[in-house]
Amino acid sequence: MAEITLEKNASLTLYKKQKLNQKSFLIDFITVHQAENSSFSSFTLDKGAALSRTDFSVHLNAPRATTALHGIYITSDQQI
Repeated sequence: MAEITLEKNASLTLYKKQKLNQKSFLIDFITVHQAENSSFSSFTLDKGAALSRTDFSVHLNAPRATTALHGIYITSDQQI
């Protein structure tokens, strides 16, 4: 679980890489609060785990706040 607050004119890029064994479970929560003219970008690379999920809750609290969420999820067999 992570909570991120971006102030006015702030910028953040978050990179997340995950590789777990095929019996693992991971449910991740990321909350982002953005002020005016802030920029948040995320790139997730998930490989492995029986179940892997990332939930984003993004709050664009002012004008010109932008968000970009990108991800690659590589699964096989019974992986979710």
